[in-house]
Amino acid sequence: MAQHAPGSGIPRANLWHPDLRASQMVHHFPEEYIHEVLWTGISCHLVTAGGNPVGLITLHGVRAMPRDKWGNTSMQAVMLPLDRIHSATPEERALSVLDRTQKEDINQMPITSEGHIVGVIARDTILGFLQTRLQLEHFAEQ
Repeated sequence: MAQHAPGSGIPRANLWHPDLRASQMVHHFPEEYIHEVLWTGISCHLVTAGGNPVGLITLHGVRAMPRDKWGNTSMQAVMLPLDRIHSATPEERALSVLDRTQKEDINQMPITSEGHIVGVIARDTILGFLQTRLQLEHFAEQ
């Protein structure tokens, strides 16, 4: 196994998901998004209008709204608009992304390349990867 400092040289497939789900803003409401999260386990969805990305919806955003309003509220009302989203690049080191997610108090961060959202990385995925790596390094030293 090649030696790397934690957070460096980590293949993207191990940490971020290229299949960011898209939710059509005109057809979905937060309640439908919650059902999708329960079904897929993916909690960060790209919100689109006319095929173009306009924002992200996360569990944090939906939880800020009273439950009895979920069925009558548009995705636009609870999404985070693209111009307010913090993002990372595929080349950014995992420890840098982890540090930014903690400082900005966000759980997921979109990965952007050439102006397009190409995936999403989650703080818990980075932490899990680093924990596994440390356990393996400890095991290798024994």
